[in-house]
Amino acid sequence: MGQSQSSRRTKAEQEQFKLQNTTQTLPLKATGPVSKPAPKFKVSPPLKQMMKVSSCYPRDPYTNLQAPAGRLYVAPTDEYVFLKYSKAASDICDALQKLVVTFNEMKARYEDGKPINNNMLVFRIDLEEVHRHYDTFLRESAYKVDQLVQYRKDMGCKGFTDLLFFKFSYEKMLDARPPQFDEVKEMIDKQILYSTDLLDHVVKSFDRQNLHRYNK
Repeated sequence: MGQSQSSRRTKAEQEQFKLQNTTQTLPLKATGPVSKPAPKFKVSPPLKQMMKVSSCYPRDPYTNLQAPAGRLYVAPTDEYVFLKYSKAASDICDALQKLVVTFNEMKARYEDGKPINNNMLVFRIDLEEVHRHYDTFLRESAYKVDQLVQYRKDMGCKGFTDLLFFKFSYEKMLDARPPQFDEVKEMIDKQILYSTDLLDHVVKSFDRQNLHRYNK
């Protein structure tokens, strides 16, 4: 009789011990918002949606925009990183010049009464090339090539976000009857202004660095 009561108490204690262990392993719920460091460049929800629609690259452009610039160390003697960085800025300008030629040919064909379907395809390919070079420049901005790398990345982000809007809207402009060539040209001119300012800043910054290096 005494053994039966003892065994019942033991079982009850075991059940209570299991219950205590179960309640201790439950995850704790947060009672308030957890603060996170704000990114340097913020992407609005509509723009993020445009990036999903317009981008055909495996890399996430949203991550590229948000990541801080200059987070990776570069040795002063590593010329390859500096060349890739400056070449990416130069390639944006070169790709936009190709886009201008394609646009002028397309506009001329339309004014001559000829179909422009093939020209629109080439225009899209050239626009994707501009996108690709912007993407490269933003990725190369991860290297701390100098103290102004974040400033130039912000310049590149402005041009890149404007390009995304361009890609999102140009087909509707060209499919309109008559095509809205003037509006498309304004967007191209805006891109040229962004890219030229960016390249000028890169060239002048590196020229000052090289002058300082050789005068040591």
